[in-house]
Formats: sequence, structure tokens, C-alpha cells
Amino acid sequence: MKKKFIALAALLMVGLSSCQDEEIIRNNPEFVENGYGALKIAMTHNGASTKAVGDVVPNDVAFKEEKEIKSVAFIVKTETVGADAGTYNYYLSEEDLLSPNGFTEPLTLQDPGAGDSTYTCQIKVKSLGWGTPKVLVIANYKENGVDIADIVGSTDWVDLPSALMSAQLTAGPSTPLLMFGKIDNLATWTTQGGGLAAETIKMERLVSRIDIKNYAYDADASKAFILESAQILNPKQYSFIMDTKTDAEINAVPTVTEFPANTKVVTTTIQILDSLYTYENTNDAVNTTVTALQVNGKYRGAKMSKLITFKKADGVGTVGDPIALARNTRYVVNINPSKDSTDIVWDIKVDDWTVSDTITVEPSFPVPTLKDLKLDGTDITDKVIDAVANAGKKVTFTSSAPQASTYTVKFKYNTTGSSINWDNGKYKNEIVQGAPVVTYATEEASVTRTYELTIPAQDSIKVPLDAYVIIQNGSVADACDTITLRYFPNYEGTSLSPVMYKGQYWAPVNVGATQVPTSVTTTWNLATCGYLYQWGRKAPFSYNGSGDMAPDGTFPTYVEATAESYEYADKFIKGKSDADYSWFSDYKGSLSPVLSVGDNAWPRDQQPCPAGWRVPTKAELDPIMTEANGSNKMNGTNKVWMAAENANFVLPAAGYRNGSDGSSNNLASNGNYWSSTLSTAGGSPRLYFSSSSANMNESSLANGYSVRCVQE
Repeated sequence: MKKKFIALAALLMVGLSSCQDEEIIRNNPEFVENGYGALKIAMTHNGASTKAVGDVVPNDVAFKEEKEIKSVAFIVKTETVGADAGTYNYYLSEEDLLSPNGFTEPLTLQDPGAGDSTYTCQIKVKSLGWGTPKVLVIANYKENGVDIADIVGSTDWVDLPSALMSAQLTAGPSTPLLMFGKIDNLATWTTQGGGLAAETIKMERLVSRIDIKNYAYDADASKAFILESAQILNPKQYSFIMDTKTDAEINAVPTVTEFPANTKVVTTTIQILDSLYTYENTNDAVNTTVTALQVNGKYRGAKMSKLITFKKADGVGTVGDPIALARNTRYVVNINPSKDSTDIVWDIKVDDWTVSDTITVEPSFPVPTLKDLKLDGTDITDKVIDAVANAGKKVTFTSSAPQASTYTVKFKYNTTGSSINWDNGKYKNEIVQGAPVVTYATEEASVTRTYELTIPAQDSIKVPLDAYVIIQNGSVADACDTITLRYFPNYEGTSLSPVMYKGQYWAPVNVGATQVPTSVTTTWNLATCGYLYQWGRKAPFSYNGSGDMAPDGTFPTYVEATAESYEYADKFIKGKSDADYSWFSDYKGSLSPVLSVGDNAWPRDQQPCPAGWRVPTKAELDPIMTEANGSNKMNGTNKVWMAAENANFVLPAAGYRNGSDGSSNNLASNGNYWSSTLSTAGGSPRLYFSSSSANMNESSLANGYSVRCVQE
């Protein structure tokens, strides 16, 4: 049969590698020093209902009392690795807090008014070794007469299954119910030598529950069976807590004659008598040890008692097989009128105690609370800080949580943090984390830490950057809060902000320009159009010959260069007619192996983009081409292309320089923008757009095109 288990997540606290104050370590339930393991649980009831097979009442509620926890015992065994020796000890919720056998956090009902609520507690274990740690958990041990201290104090570990028993009760089990769960091997303790772990313990109630549904009831007593009481006969005196017993051992548990009658009958359209509890029994032994149920009442006005044995329906000429009473299982006895109306009959349904009801144990690791947030001593509430305006100032705050916090730093846009010198550790050195300080309030420990952060300045690299200082719960990294240092400087050499397009920051203007163009005319304007560049070179060229950097304003023909100092390094180099790689004389010979084919082949030290920016790849220009070739073409009047998603992202139709003779072409007609991608055919795909079309066709490296930089 199916059993519904009670889940219990066992979680361990964050460890400290060292601490100077031994007194704090000894009394601090949130720290796990070397040689210790700490176990923290939070038991949460979800209060779902059940409906066993054959029930007509749709909402048979699993009673709150069946999930109540008033006491908890932990029995923990560890071993020296490779040997059967180590720590074997117990921890009781009833012992004094922080005592040798007490909890380090008490068993606490967090929200008593919520009905099904959350219990929390914590223990700390000391051990010389962490081989195959075992954990036993017993809920409501005190209320059920289980003397944990006596059993553990006089019993070897191997004898625990026989020694751990519920009390010998003659009045019958009652709430709060005894529950048991275990971890056979807490492997995390073994691998990390104690410290933090997270496990799940499946807990079960030790009793069987029997419910009675009387469908033979009728308001007219002369026609019906009126249920008045029920009692369990031959119940077992006690149950082994651990579930490792054989059928023979279970059958050997002595029985008592009967439990007192239960008279709590609820009458509606039928009669219900819920929650008779008994200990498990295989019911396959002789009659004197088989647990049965007696129902008492009146049938058509006359007194009647019926003995109901837990057996399956008899077949023709056969005796029905016994139905075992198993722990944590619900049995529904349905009483029905017989067909001839001279007697009553019954059937027995076996189902989960509750279909969805569990005692779920979940992590109790909250997000650290950030308090006293200040910027250079002034209180602030916004956790997003302008790092450009406040470079060099100090951010201070305090974190607070049941566990000690830690931190990490992550970046967006400038993903390596190079613009604030993260690679060289500057940022790390400017975060000062204070020592953890333990405080107590309402019997629950809290660990606070101070943080001081000096906001780094961007030095030579001026790019958008979000630096996330993430304050994490030391036990669960996902439980965190964040302070964001936001860097958003103007694009270098301008008073303009970078522009966002398709998830990336782009320069607001072409290289050499300082103003976002609203229109382009046939008269060259450096401020709006910027310079033109041959692929792979950082020498700038204007649209016509007069502005070239060649001293005499002329364009020399191609010359194969061999000298280290090339005389035409800052002049426009005409491409050879066969357009091979050899025109690229700045690199002293053939392209290979100096350059690699593919994206970002344009050497970084030869790019005209400022630090932190680079020439875009073909893949990064493709979305622009797709948009400019679709419904959002270049404006045919103003001769600029403007992104649909960002009106500040504008590309002017700046024309180009012909690679064969250096002549200027197509100003205010079309735009041409280099990619950093190099093909095996010896060209580079460049973005071309006009008022009618756009493409990314390959072009000769000798041509002079615009460059729009993207953030690295």
C-alpha cells in the first residue's frame, strides 16, 4: 500500500574557518567551527485534506492535532573514517538551550495563530570524525513516554532498534503522535568534515489510524443501526520506533485486552467516528494477538456489538487474508445495511492517511536584511548608486540574518570589471567586511556584519557598467540582497551618453564625430559624420583629399613595404587591382599568420575605438541590416537611419572612399560601416544601407568606411 511520508529538510549552518573569540564560538548557534556540524530544521504543515476510497464526505480533514510537535529528539552517530568509532549522542528539545544535550535554537512554533504553522529548531554536533554520519529524529518523544536519555545512555548503537520503543500504554495512543525519521548516511558531513549540509528526512507516524463511517444510520432508529461507540481489541502495548523490525518481532510485542471505548460519534446524514489509533500489527498470527475493532450501538432499537476483524472479504469456501495494520496508514471501516435488512455488513478500505497532507520541512535561510545604509555618512535608501558622481566615496551598511553573511561581486555590460580594475584586485581590496557579531532576541540568534565599500573610479576606460555587490546568506547563496554601483559615463570625447540597441551599448556617434546627426547633406561635416577608415587601420581619413593626413594631400600608389617604418603609414593606401591581402602593408607582408580569419580579426591595437569599445562583428551589425532592409529603412530626406527601438541610435549616410583610387563617393546617399569580421576570401562584410535597401556584402579591405563602436 502507499504511504504518505512527512518530509523534513535537514540543513546545516555556515561554518567559520577561524575565530579569535572562543567564548563567542562556544555560545553562538550560528557558527560551525572545525570539528562541529550544525543541523537546523524548519517544520511546516500545509494542512491538506484527504478522501479515502468509499468516502462520501468530500472533506475529511487531517486534524491539526495529528501534526502537532511538542518535543523533538535527535540521536546522532558519526564514525572515525574507516573505523566503527566516533560520536554517539542525543539532543533533546526539553534540555536547557546550549547545554551539552540541548538545542542551540529551541523548538519554536513561529506563528501560533496560523493553524498549520512552522516549527524551527537547531542542534550542534561535535565529532572527531565524520565517517558515515547517521541521524535519527523522534518527534513527541516526551509526550509518548520515550526515555531517550536512559535508552542512549545504556544502549549500544546496534541495539537501538530494539531499545527505542514507545511507552507501554493501556489507555491507547493519543495526540501528539509519535513520529520517526532518519538519515542513514549524511554524506555531506563526510565530504566536508562537518559544517554545512542539506538533506531530507522522511518521517512517519508510528500509529495506524482507523475511521468508521456508518452508512446503516437512519434518523428513524427503528430502521437503522445507531453507532454509539467503538473500541480496539487486542491492541499492541507499544511499537518499535525504528522501522527495521521483522514481522516476527512485531508479532512478539504483547497485547492488552482492549483500549477504552471511543464515544466521539459525529452524526450528519451518516455517522462518523474518526481517529482511533493503535500500534502496528501484522494480524497474521493467532487470534489472541490479532488486533480487531468492536463497534457498539443499537440495531432497530436493540443493543448490538459487532467484532470487525481486519481481513479481506472471504471468497467462496475460503477465509479472507488478513489486513496488516501498518504505521502511518489510514483504514476506513464502512458499515452498511445488509441486503435483507436483518443485519449490518462492513467493508474495510485502506488508503494513505492523507492524500496530500505532509509535514514539510523547508530551509529557514532568509535574505540578509541590509540596514543603516549610508553614503559618506549620509543616510540613503536607494540601493542603486551613481558611481560616476560618487567615485571615491564610501558606502557603509550592516547585514543581519540568522546566519553570517558573505558577499560576491558580479558585473553587467563591462562583464570583467576591467574599467574599475577588477582584474588586478582593486575592487576586492576596497570592500571591507567586518567580523560577525552575534546577538540574541526572543531566543533566536542573529548574526550582523558591517561592510565598508569605497566606490572605485573608472580610470582610462569609460564604459557603462553595473557592479553588483551581492550580500548573501552564508548558508544559501540565492538568499541575497544587492547594492548596485551604476557607471554611466559619457562616450569618450563627447558630451553624449552611450545608446542601447539589442541588449548592447553602442557609441552614440561615428568615430571622430561629436554630434548626433539629424540630417546629412552633400557638404562634409566631421562633427556629425566622423572619419572614414580602411579595414584594419586606425589612421583617419576625411571624405575628400584635402583633409587627409598625407603631408602633400596626395594618395600614393601601392608599394610593397619592407622597412620597419612604413612611409605611408598615415596615408590612404590604394588597393591592388587583384585585391589580395598584400595591400595591407602596415602589417609588413602577407595577412597570415599575423591576422586570423573570423570575428574580431581587426587587431585591437589598430582599432580607432577608444578603450572599452571595439569595432562590431558581422553578427552585431546583422540586426541593423535586417531592420534597415525591412520596414524601417533609411530616411530618404534626412539621409540618416534611426533605430526603431531607440531614437538616439542614429547612423548617418556618410559615403565612403574608393579603395582603388581614394576618391570620395555617395555622401548623403548611403552609409557604409565596417565589421571586424574577416573572411577567407580576403574581404570583410560591411553594413550598407540606403533609402531602398541594406545588405552585409563583403567589401575590399582597401575601401574607406565609417566605424561605429560597440562596448567590449
